[in-house]
Amino acid sequence: MTFAEKLDFLMTLTKTSNSALAQWTNIDPSYISRLRRGDRTPASNESYTMSMASYFSKNCSQDFQWNTIVEMMGGTNLSRSINDKDTRKDLIHSWLNEEKPAKGSMVRGFLDNMSISQPVGLSSVSVRDDGAVRPSLENALIAYGNTGMRESARIFLEKVVQSGKKHALLLFSDQDTSWITEDPGFMKEWAQLLTKALMSGNRIKIIHTVSRNIDEMMTAIRAWVPLYMTGAIEPFYYPKIRDGLFKRTLYVAPGTAAVSSAAMGSDLSDTSLFIVTDEVSVASFEREFMRYLNMCKPLMKIYKKNDTAEFSRDLLDFEASRSNVRVEGPPSIYTLPLNTVERIISNISVLPKQDILDFMRNRSDLFERNILTNVYMHQIILPEIDDVRRGNAEIVISDYFCGIPIYYTARDLTEHISNIIRYLQNFSNYHVRVIESSENKGYILYAKEDRGVLVSKTTPPSVTFIMNESNLTAAFWDYLDRKAYPGWMTEVSRAETIATLEKYIESLNKE
Repeated sequence: MTFAEKLDFLMTLTKTSNSALAQWTNIDPSYISRLRRGDRTPASNESYTMSMASYFSKNCSQDFQWNTIVEMMGGTNLSRSINDKDTRKDLIHSWLNEEKPAKGSMVRGFLDNMSISQPVGLSSVSVRDDGAVRPSLENALIAYGNTGMRESARIFLEKVVQSGKKHALLLFSDQDTSWITEDPGFMKEWAQLLTKALMSGNRIKIIHTVSRNIDEMMTAIRAWVPLYMTGAIEPFYYPKIRDGLFKRTLYVAPGTAAVSSAAMGSDLSDTSLFIVTDEVSVASFEREFMRYLNMCKPLMKIYKKNDTAEFSRDLLDFEASRSNVRVEGPPSIYTLPLNTVERIISNISVLPKQDILDFMRNRSDLFERNILTNVYMHQIILPEIDDVRRGNAEIVISDYFCGIPIYYTARDLTEHISNIIRYLQNFSNYHVRVIESSENKGYILYAKEDRGVLVSKTTPPSVTFIMNESNLTAAFWDYLDRKAYPGWMTEVSRAETIATLEKYIESLNKE
């Protein structure tokens, strides 16, 4: 196991957050995050690894925790019985700094296995023909290299569209993406073919590879965002680390066609791709994909404005986890006063009103409980006053709950900003910094440390993503955390923000 894998294992076992371990070891939480992801590796003489070992030995308060650590170490019954925290600390420290399994244990395992094994009797091996159905080469095509990857993808999607069927397309590839990016013309064609397939009533289940470096992963996911917004794609990821030596591509349109290839490493020049259309082969590849999918987790959940019930339920689940928070975007609905909400929905034909009020009350309660124990930093963008006066300043994600976008009046917004000031005056963990709209391109970015991230588009049509995968969560958290430097969380900064908000209210209500 790598240092990153061991650290993540220990933090998960002891339910330790990045910020808690950072405070103990006196290093930055974002650096803990990078160590945990494997973006950074400690030098052999780093003192903080001993501090980490001390922390984990101290926080293994349950026998099962220490026994689980010993199992991961490959330790003995003697190790299980050790109760002395200093000895445990030394064992954990030694384990953390071992990048590879001990050679002695590997050799011992080999010898033990050799001692109980028997040679295979070759004369006893028989092969029989069971008469299984085999595909004809007439129903298969073979292509090679990057050009073949493009051609096979093109043929696959054309067959999907031409079939007239509505498939649940199954897509996975962890092979190098150069076959797409090296030909800008094909990139456009690929997007058009995918869009055409979706418009024909097909849906997609795609397994993303999160073992790529974070930049490559974000690039791949960003390319899919326009298609995600159709609501016809379900993205997944495999949660365990793969060695990445052998790369695989598997596309399946059940009952129609499949593409399969495998290669060693990132070199696609000698890769062979098989495009099959016979029922036996396509069904076989479908079963293979589904076995892999069953070991995967949803990468993100995607919500459009009509997904009210599901979004409301999942948002409350997201809010329920206690964690430090970073937000960038317009004023959040959970700081909207309940009496303001009640007045707003009383003036529109929305049903059921009580469900909306109950949801808003629950969300405000969760928010207030969280800021009692965790630091909350909102880099807030205030609506343009002219937009408010023209009735063009939307209350964020209101269309999810009311069916239509709801726009601020000057009174509504005054009450909302006044409530934010009240929170600033009464909750020391709540911090706000007013930023310019030019710093944000029409989205809400809401990250909870080690828990998840919500990204919502604030211009029609609404779409929201909730992600819990640890690498994505850490990437968004690090992005926002770098902006939230301590100078914005002082009492002087708090007073300045309150003065700015009061001045905004005054300008908003000028005739």
